[in-house]
Amino acid sequence: MPIIYFCQVHQYDPFGHLQKPGLWTELSYYFLVYVVGTVIIFGAYKLLHLCLRFTVVNKLVALTLLTSFKFWRRYRAPKNP
Repeated sequence: MPIIYFCQVHQYDPFGHLQKPGLWTELSYYFLVYVVGTVIIFGAYKLLHLCLRFTVVNKLVALTLLTSFKFWRRYRAPKNP
């Protein structure tokens, strides 16, 4: 459980006892986290593809791919006789 979640959702009563969050609080938190996370991932993916138009970014991405190494090649299907 992330620290941010613990700090934002859990509250203490005046006597210092930890109050457990309600079901709707937890559900709304997880829904918000997953929706925002999904939007960020798709946005970053779109931004990467827009940046691939530039030669420098394209070469940098090509150099960091595993298929650029000699020991890690693309799959080649066996030839049928």
